[in-house]
Order: sequence, then C-alpha cells, then structure tokens
Amino acid sequence: MSASDAGFSGSASIELRHAGRWLSGGTPDTGEDRYWGGNIPWISAASLKSFEINDSERRVTELGVRSGSRLVPEGTVMFVVRGMSLKNEFRVGITGRPVAFGQDCKAIIPGEGIDGRYLAYFLLSRSDFFLRSADESGHGTKRLETRAVADVKLPLLPLPEQRKIVEVLDAVDESIDAAERTAVKMDILRVGAVSSLIDSPCFLEDLGSYIISGPQNGLYKHQSAYGGSGIPILRIDGFGGGVISEPGSLRRLSVTPEEGALYGLKESDLVINRVNAIDYVGKSAIVRGLRELTVFESNIMRVKVQEEKLLPAFAAHMLSGSKCLRYFRSQARSAIAQASINQRDVRSCPIAVPSLDEQHRIVSVIETHDARIAAERAQLGKLRKLKAGLMDDLLTGRVRVDQLENLPV
Repeated sequence: MSASDAGFSGSASIELRHAGRWLSGGTPDTGEDRYWGGNIPWISAASLKSFEINDSERRVTELGVRSGSRLVPEGTVMFVVRGMSLKNEFRVGITGRPVAFGQDCKAIIPGEGIDGRYLAYFLLSRSDFFLRSADESGHGTKRLETRAVADVKLPLLPLPEQRKIVEVLDAVDESIDAAERTAVKMDILRVGAVSSLIDSPCFLEDLGSYIISGPQNGLYKHQSAYGGSGIPILRIDGFGGGVISEPGSLRRLSVTPEEGALYGLKESDLVINRVNAIDYVGKSAIVRGLRELTVFESNIMRVKVQEEKLLPAFAAHMLSGSKCLRYFRSQARSAIAQASINQRDVRSCPIAVPSLDEQHRIVSVIETHDARIAAERAQLGKLRKLKAGLMDDLLTGRVRVDQLENLPV
C-alpha cells in the first residue's frame, strides 16, 4: 500500500506535511533538578496513552522547556514516532492545555481551515498503515519515519463538515468511555460480591477430601509439535478469572490417540496453573463448552471433584478467590523468573464447603454478575466497531455526516 492509498482518494486533499506546523520535541537533562518538577506536563511515548492529552506523571519547569524540550499550545495534535508501543498501537491525541514533549513524539499545530480534532481522528483512522510503515529500531523498539506520515493525504473537507465529523466521533467516544467506566465498576462489584460470598465461616477442609481424580500434570510436547492443525491444547495463557478463553483461540498440535485419551479435558474438570510467574501460580478455571477434544499442557494440573458434595463451579470460584491464591503463592517454590506448586499443595489447599443448596445459591449470584459484565463488554465491543467503521467512512469522504441515520450512541 502506498501513502496516497492510505488517505483520501478524491481530488480535495492535501499531504499531511501541509496540514500545519510540524514540530519535534526533546528531553531536558534528567540530571538537572531545575528542569524537572514544574507545572508543565512533559509528554513522552510512554505517557501518551489517551486521545485527550492533559497531564503526565513527569513535569518540567519553564527553564526545562527552554533547555531541551518544546512547548506546544492547546489544540496541538501529537503522535508517537518511536517506541515499543508501535509494535501494536499507534498512539495519537490532542492537547487540552499547553504541554512540552519529548523526541519520541511529533506534533502538528493545525493550519488554517483544519480542525485539530478532525486531524487527530484522521491520523488515528490510519493506524494500521502507520504500524506497517514502522521499522525496527534498536533494543526492540520501532521507529516511524516522518515521511511515512507526511506523505499521507488528508481529505480537505470544508471546516463545518470537519466539525460535524468530530461531533459524531466525540459522541461515540463518550459512549465508549461511559461503557468502560461501567464495566470497571461492575468488575469491582463482582470482586466484592465473590469475596463476601466465598469467605464463608464454614470449617476449612483440604481440597483433597473432595478430589476423585488428580491432580494430574498435563502433556509436554516440543514446540515443533505445534502448528495450524491437530487438536486444541489449553496452555497457561488460555484461561484466567475462573474461565477458559474462547476455544477457537487455543493453539493446536498433533497428539497420539493414547495422549488424547489420557490428557483430554472433560466437562466440569478443574484446571490449575502449577508453573508460572508468582502472581499467576494457582490461577484456576472450570472446563466448559469445549466443542472438540482438547488436551492440557504440562504447566497445568487437572482435578475432578465429587460433584454430589462439591460443585465444580463453586470450587472454581473458591480456588480463584484471594485466600486460595494466597495459599498457593505461600507454598510456591521459586526458580529463575518463575515459581511452581505441586500436587500435594493442591490436595492440601484449605477450602470452605457449605451445603450444596448454599453452593448453588452462591454460584447463581456470581454467574448473574458475570452475565451482566459480559453483556456490558459486548456492548463496548460493538461501540468500538462502530467507531472504527465511522472513521473509515467519514474520514475518507465516502460518507457525509448528513447521510448517517440513527446512530446507537
């Protein structure tokens, strides 16, 4: 794809190099205290994480600005041109106040007839092109050459049309922000609900008292066995929060019929991470909804419990709770960059087991929370897709704002 292909295909367009005044930033001497700790936000590739640029953890003084950095006014468009984030994310935003910035970013003060937010949204809509254009730099970072951005053509729509586009995209962004805040609140409420429900005053018993099969370590296969065919394998990155990832996202590998029979996961099995970084050792999940034979890797243990005494879903919530996780981490043996627990640790894990009726009630309450969270995240996903589609349509000139109808925001 050429740079011109990444922009507007019609005649009413200009190259981004002509869209305003381009500026480079810099970093004042970090060893000079007089340059740092002021009241002017200093934006770097690491701190440019939001479309609305208003603050930063690092701040400079006016002397610091004059001694190696650069100050830009409110309404300046800023984007990252060097950093590890360019491997998977093109960061762009617009300043809501005067800020200074470092050499890993570029800034454009929009020219006459160009709305700053319109320009910023346009850059964001070309993220895929810019990420493909970034070259590998030193120490695993990426670098985006200025020319790769400057050559792209910007649709030069009338200023009122630009502002209408901005109004539409801002409205979608507000809906996305609201949905994200709601999802975060619901996650917090779920943690509180789970903690209050499973921190039972019941007598603590060893999990081993309820195990009828396992703990069993999973299947080890060399990396050469993995590929695009075969059967799915559950790995330590394939589950979290008590649930397994979408089966279609699991890697595949070739196994023998005997290995499939020995390591094949069954409905309501419990899986426990036995080797990982210390913060993840002991994370657990219940097996549900597998559509085909799926095995589990050697860094995982599989357990089956007596369902007439301990509901697997309840056990999964118990094992994912803070008390069990603290227990597993207290038992973990440390090695280089990882820790591990063994089968005895799992059998000895203390759990509270109320009556089956109470277990059913607790599971029902938690799953109601989970369903609400899933619905909110599904809505959030729809809004993000809507925004991507609108940016593609409106910022290429294919669709005008007055052609839009009934936006669900």
